[in-house]
Amino acid sequence: MHIKERHPHSRKNPMMPKDPAAEIKPATTLELCAMFGPYARVLPPLFDYTAAKTFVGPASILKVSGGRERLNLALLKHCADHVVIIDGRHLAPFGIVGPTEVASAVTGKCRALLVFGSVFDVGKLAKEKILPVHALDNGPHVLRDEGGKVEAAYLDCAAGLITHDFYITGDADGIVAVRQEQMQAHFPVR
Repeated sequence: MHIKERHPHSRKNPMMPKDPAAEIKPATTLELCAMFGPYARVLPPLFDYTAAKTFVGPASILKVSGGRERLNLALLKHCADHVVIIDGRHLAPFGIVGPTEVASAVTGKCRALLVFGSVFDVGKLAKEKILPVHALDNGPHVLRDEGGKVEAAYLDCAAGLITHDFYITGDADGIVAVRQEQMQAHFPVR
């Protein structure tokens, strides 16, 4: 009789503790609005440009100007585990996020990109399956790739003032921002 041994790190090994973060099911936008009412801030509608759909995470808000090089560096090195809100409304009609920025965000372990501005090269963005990318619009004008400036910022939009103190949840029903301390008091966050 041959006894099959389990690898010690196998998930089926009853002796191994389960990773609690792996079992957290994030709240939906519908649940957040029902729980928090007017304190659940619904962000303005953004177009969904990728195949990835749901996301959750603390907000990291960046204001971009001049070029995309510094944006790529910030996405790569400073925004891990955050839903990154990029404010580029002042740069219209220039696209500020394209395939290079998405690749930087994926490598930098960002959870989603919410672009208050334009994206470009949407044919390539549509193939992205890991990182959700939502934006106000798209277009063929592209902000230059070298140089630029990125600042930590806040977002003043129809949902009110959104700061780094917010936790962002997005799904098929919309995008909702709730203050992190309120979120943590009622729902598990990761």
